[in-house]
Amino acid sequence: MKKIVLGLLLLVWGNGIYGQGLPSLRHNLAGLLSTSPKFTDIRLPLLDGPSLRSLLVIGTAAYIISDSDAKIDEEYARENHKSPLQLLKSFGRLGELYDTGYTFHVLGAVTAGAYGYSFFSKNPAPAHTLRLMLTSLAYSSLVTTSLKILVSRRRPYTGATPYKFDLFDDASLDSRNMSFPSGHTSSIFALMTVLAKESGSRWVQIPAYTFATSVGFQRMLDRKHWTSDVIAGGLIGYLIGSAVVRKDQNTNTAKPRFHPYMNGKKAGIEIAF
Repeated sequence: MKKIVLGLLLLVWGNGIYGQGLPSLRHNLAGLLSTSPKFTDIRLPLLDGPSLRSLLVIGTAAYIISDSDAKIDEEYARENHKSPLQLLKSFGRLGELYDTGYTFHVLGAVTAGAYGYSFFSKNPAPAHTLRLMLTSLAYSSLVTTSLKILVSRRRPYTGATPYKFDLFDDASLDSRNMSFPSGHTSSIFALMTVLAKESGSRWVQIPAYTFATSVGFQRMLDRKHWTSDVIAGGLIGYLIGSAVVRKDQNTNTAKPRFHPYMNGKKAGIEIAF
């Protein structure tokens, strides 16, 4: 099982899967309810750029902080005495807004609102940005879930040490063994990175990244993740969100593509732009 997961993860991170290779995913996610023909031919890789460098950055950051995982968990999450960390605990509680049973309801409402606004205002920008956010969320979820199953690291609340891994054991879907990386942190950074980069406004970027960071502190405060889990998850979400935006911008500025097509008794030339 873990060999299959590892192969899928390497394929994802190595740019082997593209939107055009997964037509159902492209139509259902990347092309969801498109309000303009201009955006119907977007092809997004799960991650572009130098894949090895991205992995090295995430792995190095997680490794450097891992020696302090146990100490940070004790002083930040378990100690109750007053200290400068109290401010960070209050900051972490802000992230609880993303860890409720209504998170997906809110996301659904925002999705409906963005597409509704784009439809009635004839402005495709909000729907387009949200579509990129959902695409980034889907890709980051696939990467982090694969890593969780592959690494099988014990969560802090189980009482295990930060070095408890079941990397070479059979795959398990036990939530207690799915600490690395943080899925909540990865997903919120995947969403907020796209929003921040698409907006181009500091009035959006600062609150977006601040809220995403608070989610990471909340995961540590609730002892669901070690610090290295959160750092790795944040980096994964940021890299994927950035790649999605960059690929979309390159696609929209590319020259029109011409290629022949055949559909039953019809034939012609398709122009994709």
